[in-house]
Amino acid sequence: MDEHIRYSIEQIYFEISRAITSASFVKLYRGPGEPDDSEKEAGIKFGAAAISIVFAYATLEAFCNAHLHSKYKLLTPALKKNGWQLGLKNETYHKYFCNDESLGKLIHKDLREKLKVLAAVCNIRPIHESNPALWERLDDIVEEARHFVIHPKPDPEFFNEIMKKIMEKNKFGDYSSVVKEVLVYFYKESESRLPDWLEINQIFRFLSFGDLDKLSRAD
Repeated sequence: MDEHIRYSIEQIYFEISRAITSASFVKLYRGPGEPDDSEKEAGIKFGAAAISIVFAYATLEAFCNAHLHSKYKLLTPALKKNGWQLGLKNETYHKYFCNDESLGKLIHKDLREKLKVLAAVCNIRPIHESNPALWERLDDIVEEARHFVIHPKPDPEFFNEIMKKIMEKNKFGDYSSVVKEVLVYFYKESESRLPDWLEINQIFRFLSFGDLDKLSRAD
């Protein structure tokens, strides 16, 4: 893949997504006579999961946009001479890489479509063909979990159904793990060195989260 500045946007987003799910949840302190705060605790945990989901999705958006833009700058002059010799079909070139406007339209397309185009310009098999199971897990982030967090429906039954899936069916760190698998796939298939931040965070670390007022009393 292409070289980055030291702290790329996808690195920052990915580290936030992973860090929030590796932080400790501090059991909230309850003083004598204080009511049970189980609902608040569930809300705090859901908030942390929502942050992880949104930034996991944003990681892939930033990754795709950055690399599609750099590929556009690199390939467009050569493609104008002969797109077929570079392994791209003419329709792919004319649709996405012929000018700034076509690239802009691609940048605003669905993430899954951009991942397919990026695989094509990197001359690697798209994930939905090479690893359908990973693609299905990715689809859960793109479509259901991320969409639910960004556009929540005020329907208690629907909310509880999706929230249960997010909090129970999927492990807390699943969303950043799926994104890591996608990024590793692109780096390895394109024979590029994996950045160090994919293995361990270089910038962000969250120690704990919980009710701020009660956390101060628990200390």
